[in-house]
Amino acid sequence: MGSVTVTYHAPPDDQPYVETRGVRFFDGQAVALDEEVHAELIGKARTNPHFEVNDATKAVLKAMAPDFGGVEPADSDMDALVKEAEALGIKVDGRWSKARLEGEISAAKIAKAG
Repeated sequence: MGSVTVTYHAPPDDQPYVETRGVRFFDGQAVALDEEVHAELIGKARTNPHFEVNDATKAVLKAMAPDFGGVEPADSDMDALVKEAEALGIKVDGRWSKARLEGEISAAKIAKAG
């Protein structure tokens, strides 16, 4: 295996760095990560809209992907929630939990209906 570069893109009006799983990322600066050591972190970064992952090998992607019996889902629950939130005009922070995202969507729907 080799290395993968991961770049953090800070949301507007947020701090210019984030630290996760012992690695500090600065806005716009690529960090080289070992695919074996940081496989889980790389997998999380791939699903986070504030991170960009480059040069991941197919073996790592396959190891990180859940087994769907050979059928890939169209969108994960989180992806669908992000799309719904963005359609409601919510600026989604990639660090939000599913519960936080659902709460923001509910609040936006209530405000829109009210």
